[in-house]
Amino acid sequence: MKNYLIILFLTISSNIFGFTLNITSSVNDLNNNPINNHWVYIESIDSSFFYIDSTSTDINGSYSFIANNVPSQNTSFIIYTFDCNNTMQNRFVFTTNSTTTPFSICSNNPTPSCNAQFFYYSDSLNPNTYYFINQSNNFTSSTWEINGQFVSNQTNLTYTFLNNPSINNVCLTINDSINMCSDSTCSTVVVNNCNISFTSTINGFSVDFIVSGSTQFISYNWNFGDGNTQTTSSPIINHIYGSSGTYLVQLVAISIYNQAQDTCFAYASDSIYIGNPSNTGNIYGYVFADSNYLYDGNLELYGKEPATQKMILLDSTQFILDSISYSSYFIFENKAFGDYYIKCNINNSSYFYGSFFDSWYPNTINWQNAQEIELSSSIAAANIILVKPEIFFSGGIGSIEGSIIAEQGINATTTKVYLYKDINYLVGESKLNTNGGFSFDSLIYGNYTLKPELINYNSTSRQITITQESPEHSNVNIGLNSNGFYVGNNAITRTINELKIYPNPAKNKVNILINSKINDEAIITISNLLGSIIYQESAIIGRNTIIEIPISEINLGVYIITISTSYNQISKKFIKQ
Repeated sequence: MKNYLIILFLTISSNIFGFTLNITSSVNDLNNNPINNHWVYIESIDSSFFYIDSTSTDINGSYSFIANNVPSQNTSFIIYTFDCNNTMQNRFVFTTNSTTTPFSICSNNPTPSCNAQFFYYSDSLNPNTYYFINQSNNFTSSTWEINGQFVSNQTNLTYTFLNNPSINNVCLTINDSINMCSDSTCSTVVVNNCNISFTSTINGFSVDFIVSGSTQFISYNWNFGDGNTQTTSSPIINHIYGSSGTYLVQLVAISIYNQAQDTCFAYASDSIYIGNPSNTGNIYGYVFADSNYLYDGNLELYGKEPATQKMILLDSTQFILDSISYSSYFIFENKAFGDYYIKCNINNSSYFYGSFFDSWYPNTINWQNAQEIELSSSIAAANIILVKPEIFFSGGIGSIEGSIIAEQGINATTTKVYLYKDINYLVGESKLNTNGGFSFDSLIYGNYTLKPELINYNSTSRQITITQESPEHSNVNIGLNSNGFYVGNNAITRTINELKIYPNPAKNKVNILINSKINDEAIITISNLLGSIIYQESAIIGRNTIIEIPISEINLGVYIITISTSYNQISKKFIKQ
């Protein structure tokens, strides 16, 4: 067993908003060797200021905390960590006192073991290219194999699959020459980005459609836009229209990519005009980020399918730079007269990314509020003003995390979740990660509204309240089915409106006061800061329910009491003296 020492250094500064507390420390054993990956916690204990944070030491045994806008130099904090017996050691620190007392804590950390893990995602511009991100721990070398063949020894892997569609087995093996261990993990990557396009050759009322693309399809399902459909196995087809007009032609192609007869679908569409060839024009415009021109993004042109009124992607284009006027513009050429919608997507590498949002013409983030652009002459102007947050703030301790749960067959990967303050004021957006999750952090106290956005799906709203007692909200799930987004009763109904713990700090027992709108069964859990459950019981709660829990047998430290019902969950901390 080793003993080790935590030495604290505090720096206090002030600004017009209050004082700033900087804490820098290191964790070492008595031989002055740094100890890394050891968690240290800090928490304010004044009712006038709320601050809580945790961090782990780096390879040099160092860590740091910064608390901004501390209202007074007399604000007090508790800094604590856990020893090898899982006993909390703590010190109370006042901002007016820069002297510290070191911790003397036993260390019994086991030799770390190897754990291979990775996640992956595809390139938005080249969907056959995948990025594999190594998230393993305790390794000195990596080996990547795809379908049993060695491909790389790099830590992270970028790989372009040649066969599309295909099913591929990707494996990562790690080795640690220091701890003499190794581990492997594999994942099945299905490449089924069935991209397809077609061209049309018009000869009067007769049109030849020719499919292009490298994927081998077994079936081509055509909708010619005039009420006629046809399915064929040939990539070339002829159709004769009965009258002049503009028609939206749609193609759905099917490919089988393994012996299990799994299918891959590809979609393409285009507007064609029959009869008077002069009924076409161009749509052009500029995209503005405040007073600046946006130049790094792409524009998408949509139309509405007449029968279903669903948005259909017709074309896309990039910006054109004008070196003379130092501006950038976009243009969609030779489009049939009709009504269109335009959306601007900002590149992730853009200077404006994160400060502005992908926007529909003329200035909205919601597809339902997008305005039509009528093309009825040789040219139509359509300038877009990018939407930006209406409220900026940082430094809050609140957070919201959740997932979009889509029914099977619905592709929700392009869903975005927008966050509003007090319903009306746009704060930020979150794109879904590879697991379908979204997150917002650094939120100040107050009421928030979540609203997801996905083309052709109706949106719903989800209300969240960030308070000092409940700053973190996780597992905020929103469903998606063919009717649109929805929130079940479990997600929007909060029955517990009060939770108090007394005395706090406590020695032998702790009392829990719960006020619930309805009588309900609750699970009461006590866990330590590492997440280990040390006590659990069930009880019926209602108005002014008081529950007494004995705590004389648990170790000194900080603990979390959580009340969970079928409708919501609420937590608070207490200190065992």
